[in-house]
Amino acid sequence: MGCRSTFWMIFVCAAALFLATSGGRLYVNDAYVKMLTARAIVDRGSPAIPSQGQLTVVSPKTGYSYAKFGLLHSLLFIPASVAAKGLVAVGVLPPERRPAAEDTFASLLSPICAALAAGLLYLFTCELFGSPRSGIALAALLALGTMIWPYAKRSWTEMPQTTLLLLAAWLLASMRDRPGGMRPLFAGFAFGSVVALRITGIVLLPLFLLFPAIRPGKSTGPLRTAVLFLAGTLVAVIPLVAVPNAVRFGSVTGLYRWRTGGFTTPFLEGFLGLLVSPGESVFLYSPVLIAALFTAAALWRRDRGAFLFAFGIPAALVLLYSSWWFHAYTWGPRFLIPAVPFLLLPLALLAVPKRRTGRLLLGTLIVLSVAVQVLGVSFHLGDLPRLAKPLIDAGFLPPDGVLTRDDTWHNPLRTRLVSHLLTLKESIPLLLSGKGSEIPFDFWPATVRERFGVSRKTTMLMEGALLAVFFLSAEKLRRRFVQRAGGSGVSSV
Repeated sequence: MGCRSTFWMIFVCAAALFLATSGGRLYVNDAYVKMLTARAIVDRGSPAIPSQGQLTVVSPKTGYSYAKFGLLHSLLFIPASVAAKGLVAVGVLPPERRPAAEDTFASLLSPICAALAAGLLYLFTCELFGSPRSGIALAALLALGTMIWPYAKRSWTEMPQTTLLLLAAWLLASMRDRPGGMRPLFAGFAFGSVVALRITGIVLLPLFLLFPAIRPGKSTGPLRTAVLFLAGTLVAVIPLVAVPNAVRFGSVTGLYRWRTGGFTTPFLEGFLGLLVSPGESVFLYSPVLIAALFTAAALWRRDRGAFLFAFGIPAALVLLYSSWWFHAYTWGPRFLIPAVPFLLLPLALLAVPKRRTGRLLLGTLIVLSVAVQVLGVSFHLGDLPRLAKPLIDAGFLPPDGVLTRDDTWHNPLRTRLVSHLLTLKESIPLLLSGKGSEIPFDFWPATVRERFGVSRKTTMLMEGALLAVFFLSAEKLRRRFVQRAGGSGVSSV
């Protein structure tokens, strides 16, 4: 019961934070096309939509245009379309406002998924190490000190993928004290849904099949677990991937043959880019992950199943996406987002250093991590031309220069992080002079006021309520964390 109540407390706390700092819109064209698909399903019962350039393809089977994506993410947007359509039907919104309402409602999906991910990381940590205190610490670090927070604003598939991967991992880990049952089947369904969101998730399947063999339950054999897990995966993949692709395109694999772009980056360039580049390093945009590397050996000795997930999942994704490294519009490497919670697992074994130097280093990494995420959440500088303006003003880019993706990968002075830092520097005088309204903050109240004419007072009251929930629940979690300090379990950060 204690674990469940703490899970919900973490969820409420994280959801309040992520919703309070959300942008109230979908941001990316991928999500826009998926929202169109959801609307088409709600209105006509068909996923066919008007052509949207390279984001859609005309089916040789039906002659209709469909999104070049799996169907599951669009299905997750259906509640947003239904809610907006309902508001129009009862006269709350005029029909022309429905797309804006759908966009705003759909933008709530990622914050909720991110909050669930924080809660699931807590449950997973408790199962692995028997330490609720460690679970609370890792959930807090995930929410405040990693790329999860900025990505909670965006509507790419990585956020629900992360949540589902954690759900599958927790279900498998929880079998140790609950042998038998159908948890492997449910875990497989969660994993199959990850594959339905992005087909490349299939590369993680061997890790999930191997985990029960390395860390078996009391009486549930690894073979039975693997069979059930595979069955659950197929239960998800067949109706969410195979059937929709066959119906739309006449082929289960046709969709993936028509996808363009992707694996064109030289492997070594992408590999180093994801790990150590000034513009895309996962450690630069989540510095606290550096501390996790120091307890890798301890994790190997204590729990090889946890080690498999903590380093196997990141390794698989890095090896896969080193040849698909072409971002520059994102806050760090978004394809590695599903690996971030697992990379935090070694920190459950990291005791507070006894030496002052060690404490200072750990504290610095945590403070830097939170500061980096605050920068990423506070502003949205958009495409490369907008991203270049602060760099031009600071003299880091020629006045007539054009910021390129290569710049954001290799030049330390031409990264998104630097551009956001310069924007913050320009904002401080405005804040001190009482012109805070001129600061280009990127939060949902401005979006809602612009789209729906809601008063500033109303949006500020709603924002204040979310922040109050966050601080109250955070204080309760802090007290619970302190109470757990004298309990059993491994030392925690």
